[in-house]
Amino acid sequence: MSSATTLKTPDNKAVTSRRKKKRHSKDNNTNNKKNNASGAAAASIDLVTGKQNVQYFFDPSLLINTEKENNKNTNSFHKQLSSSSRLGSKTDLSILAQGTDDTYSKHLFMPCTIIKALDESGESSSSNNKKNKKNNSTEPFAGPTLVKTLDGSLHKLTDSTKLIPLVSPDDYVGMDDVLHLPSVTEASLLHSLRLRYQRNDIYTSAGPILMAINPYQRIQDPGTGEFSLYSDATMMAYREERSAGQNQKSTTGSSSSSNDEPLPPHLFQVADRAFTALCQSARSNVETTLGNIVPKVQNQSIIISGESGSGKTESTKYIMQYLARITQGSASGQQLLSPDGKVLAASLEERVLSSNPLLETFGNARTLKNDNSSRFGKFIHIVFDLTKHKIKGAQISNYLLEKTRVVHQTEGERNYHIFYQLLRGASPEELESWHLLSSSNDTTNDNNNNNAPLYHYLGSSQTVDKDASDLMDTKQCLSRLGLTTEDQTRVLGVAAAVLHLGNLKFEESSEGVSKVTDESSSSEALQHACTLLGLSPNDVSEAIVTKQLNVGGKIITKPQNVAQAQEKRDAFAKMTYQCLFLWLPPP
Repeated sequence: MSSATTLKTPDNKAVTSRRKKKRHSKDNNTNNKKNNASGAAAASIDLVTGKQNVQYFFDPSLLINTEKENNKNTNSFHKQLSSSSRLGSKTDLSILAQGTDDTYSKHLFMPCTIIKALDESGESSSSNNKKNKKNNSTEPFAGPTLVKTLDGSLHKLTDSTKLIPLVSPDDYVGMDDVLHLPSVTEASLLHSLRLRYQRNDIYTSAGPILMAINPYQRIQDPGTGEFSLYSDATMMAYREERSAGQNQKSTTGSSSSSNDEPLPPHLFQVADRAFTALCQSARSNVETTLGNIVPKVQNQSIIISGESGSGKTESTKYIMQYLARITQGSASGQQLLSPDGKVLAASLEERVLSSNPLLETFGNARTLKNDNSSRFGKFIHIVFDLTKHKIKGAQISNYLLEKTRVVHQTEGERNYHIFYQLLRGASPEELESWHLLSSSNDTTNDNNNNNAPLYHYLGSSQTVDKDASDLMDTKQCLSRLGLTTEDQTRVLGVAAAVLHLGNLKFEESSEGVSKVTDESSSSEALQHACTLLGLSPNDVSEAIVTKQLNVGGKIITKPQNVAQAQEKRDAFAKMTYQCLFLWLPPP
């Protein structure tokens, strides 16, 4: 196997020169931060005593009870606000951001200084005695103590001797790798993450582990004003860094350089490290099979985990984009054709990248915490041709789809994206073929013409302008994956059928058994759903309102009440949607 990741020596010199120029201003900024931090630590001198002020990591768990109780009430209010508010608008987000700005979240492990000791009641003593000298001391005190955080806030703690001091100028910098901190503690780690987040360094390393904090906004380069964090140039810069490091190691025996500072932590580093290890294993590990020497490849894994809204979905997309970019090379690749002879995509890499947004359309939804929350788990298996360093194929395994969301959502949340895309972005001809009502493009506050609430499975949720453009992206992904226009209409029609099933209503007959209501809207919903699914309305109705039992080889038909019929309707809708989700075409 030959490696395609090694660059020639002349190119490496050019690459190194470009990297030096790009990093010159960033290196200066980093050095300035370190110098400023060191100067701030050294210049923090008490003008009265002449002693250096020692800063400590503020610990909210040491707050005196009265302050804890006030903070608990604040937290309770914010929880109520969060449960009653619907995320998605700037106003709601700003309210919640201010609401969580309490002692525990804002001041947790923020540097603080000791002002003075307090008496047992938590008040400052004014008597001129020996005890007063202790009260004026800025040393840690095993009792009530008054401290001040960097923002000027004063707090009363029960015991300041339990505070952890900042011991090094590195504690003021925000290190790229927290394992390089002089003292790795929970306090120093979280404070380092806070410092980096405040300057838009959202990625931090902990050895081979990368920690990411979602900024909930696009990060702009302060130098160029461009949003270049995930640009093509950034991808190639991280790839060139790895290649240059490998070449330097092969020529000098060392992978370090005093003239070149490494690029900051990034998702691309994680992806590149995994891909490089995969390629190296093919070259270094071989085994003999029937007299032939073949590579013994060591597969690599990247695990992305975190709570809802932490950025797992976006991180997955950027890693896949990076792997597709560095294996694409300069060749355009072989064109892929659909069954009707149309060009689908320029390369297999585009098909792999198209599969992820398609899964988001059918498997993601807006929740109270996240506008694009994945409601399923997935395992992405990408296969590489290591002789050519190209993507050979991919397989995506989905599991644990949240089927309950199809029929019910928490107040303030939405169903899966695809339903709103159909109502907002479909053409009149498509809506007519699916028997759906169009949602108006009117963006006024009354939303009188928004037809999403007319469908039971969508609750009180609404469509938004973005849904229309997202439907165009969904169709483009389906086209790249090989579906013709007719096939796309039938696939999206299955999702429309699920909406119609939600409008199917039942009532008790004179015999006390359930039946489909005589309302025109209910009978039409049943007819439309069955038409789109290719089923008989009578057969579906009979299957929902009755239950068949096999007793001693005999089939006994048992009628269902209204509640049971509704449960069977919902079960049928959930099963239909799950089958559609699992069927989605692979890359």
